[in-house]
Amino acid sequence: MKLETRLQLVIDIDVNPESSTPYFPFNKRVVKFLSKTETEVDIDIYKVDTIGLFNK
Repeated sequence: MKLETRLQLVIDIDVNPESSTPYFPFNKRVVKFLSKTETEVDIDIYKVDTIGLFNK
């Protein structure tokens, strides 16, 4: 039996210029772990309009 692992990050980025941008650092320890476990990394990024910019 072979175990497969995946790390999936789903990121919502606000189009509001006042909002901060997300930050997800992968330090050496994390990268080493992901490599040793042969983990696939999947990052999905979506725009979020909290100020109604796209409704105008």
